Amino acid sequence: MFVVNNFLMAVAKLMDFLLTLYMWAIIGRAVISWVGADPYNPIVRFLVEITEPVLSKIRRILPMSMGGMDFSRWFSF
Repeated sequence: MFVVNNFLMAVAKLMDFLLTLYMWAIIGRAVISWVGADPYNPIVRFLVEITEPVLSKIRRILPMSMGGMDFSRWFSF
């Protein structure tokens, strides 16, 4: 039982770490979109590639009639 408990705690901590990294990637993408960085920059392309799958699914559900603003980043948290 002790081994299973430690394993589950390790998995939970790993998932927490990965979700925190993903949250910072979404925040970084939002900041980059406000600044207007070069879309061909490798860092910008990487952030778009890892965040777009989640954000595109949220955009399909949310209406975009709120003044043309993209609120999918808010709802991804």
